[in-house]
Amino acid sequence: MDVTIVSSRRLAESWHLKISKYDNLATNAMIVSVCTDNNSESCAVKHTPVVLSDRGELYQKSGLELRKIGFTDRDISDICLLTIIGSLKCYDVYMRTT
Repeated sequence: MDVTIVSSRRLAESWHLKISKYDNLATNAMIVSVCTDNNSESCAVKHTPVVLSDRGELYQKSGLELRKIGFTDRDISDICLLTIIGSLKCYDVYMRTT
């Protein structure tokens, strides 16, 4: 999983950036090569961008991809909640140090 936290206005833009950067022939060939070297199945490895806003909003395509690899609605809900908690902690630290 390739997780990124962005503002709500940049969810789609960030998704497309991650896809264009990592879902290409060179990266996919490297995944196959590394899996072959480690006697693993390359079909078991997939680049999955997970794009969330700092307010816990999950980009729809990220949610679909997470469900495809076996995440439950509860798992996804936990990810969103933890994103909110992490953002609040970062904000708290920022405010205390300024």
